[in-house]
Amino acid sequence: MNNATFAVVKAIVCQCLHGGTLPAGACQALMEAMERMPGQWTVVPDLCGATARREDWLGTWFEGPDEPRVIVACHPRAVRWLMQWAGMPAVADTARVLNLREEPVDTVIASLRALSQQRAAGPGPAAESSAVCRQPSTITPIPDQPDWVPWFPVIDRDRCTNCHQCKNFCPFGVYGVDATKRVEVQNPSHCKTNCPACARMCPQMAIIFAKHNQRPLDGAPVTEADMAQRREAQLAKQLKKDDIHAILARRRAAAAAGRPP
Repeated sequence: MNNATFAVVKAIVCQCLHGGTLPAGACQALMEAMERMPGQWTVVPDLCGATARREDWLGTWFEGPDEPRVIVACHPRAVRWLMQWAGMPAVADTARVLNLREEPVDTVIASLRALSQQRAAGPGPAAESSAVCRQPSTITPIPDQPDWVPWFPVIDRDRCTNCHQCKNFCPFGVYGVDATKRVEVQNPSHCKTNCPACARMCPQMAIIFAKHNQRPLDGAPVTEADMAQRREAQLAKQLKKDDIHAILARRRAAAAAGRPP
């Protein structure tokens, strides 16, 4: 007789303790629902803080059998690059993300329940009962920043062109470069809370602040309209800096030489 327990759903649920970005009552409703569903539920006060510190449990969470992994948090793009920054690209690319910023909590619960029922109906004995693991209820500070709120940028590598504008712009030493001169976030706790200036000036909108309250800075998908608006804003800034006649002269010269303007 096969005594092995069929694999259960494993999920991380972010309470966004410092962000206030999730709907009121959503996390409590999730807690109550998970108590009644088979699965391994890990409740974390703030996923941004956990990834900033690269907490050990994040790595071990994905070890073991091939259970379906789910992260209940915010925009999938933000979650993906937070996990990438924490050193877990496989997690970022394979976990399913349920977005509490855009999906009603009842829809998220229904998705989790469907996954749980699907696993419980698989071959072998029924899935194990619910196991809810709660990470510490307060945010552990980063040693050199005891009052630090987990506000920091991550870089969307699919969009970044490595122009270094963020590194050259930031006065707080958040950014550096790796051995290949690729710009990266090196000191997340140096970021000034609620400052998204580097993201606002990024030409490709590649910088994400998961706790921001404005799309697509918060990790929502970047649309063509977003990019058009960014280009217009950058042109307006340039026009303020440069004499319009000098700009037109440069463009005419470039066109005459067959170069892009």
